[in-house]
Amino acid sequence: MAGPLGIALILPLLGPLQPLLVYLAHIPLLPPVLSHVLTFLVVTVMMGLLYKILPSAPTRWQDVFLGGVSTAILFEISKMVLAGYLQFSTFETLYGALGAFPVFLLWLYMAWASVLFGAEMAAAGMTHGDH
Repeated sequence: MAGPLGIALILPLLGPLQPLLVYLAHIPLLPPVLSHVLTFLVVTVMMGLLYKILPSAPTRWQDVFLGGVSTAILFEISKMVLAGYLQFSTFETLYGALGAFPVFLLWLYMAWASVLFGAEMAAAGMTHGDH
């Protein structure tokens, strides 16, 4: 149930695709600052729910929140770093569409590293034994 809800919440928040989404469906454009804040909140909540539901051991909401926030922060940093790289790189002019594949793989690596780091942060509270 959380997957479709997360997709429905994240779709209007995708900055680069907003003009296309407005053309395809009547979704209002959001200011960039509000878009970043809402994306941060949605990622925090979705990752927090994932870190609460997925483990077989009981987790505290405080630890889950810490994991969700750390994942959201790392996602935002990853997006800014990749956007900066893509803005100043010439890989597409040199290699065409095939040049985007290594960048996609880098984004996939950074996204999973963020998710796993958040999971470690959420699990760190379980090891202290203060449940």
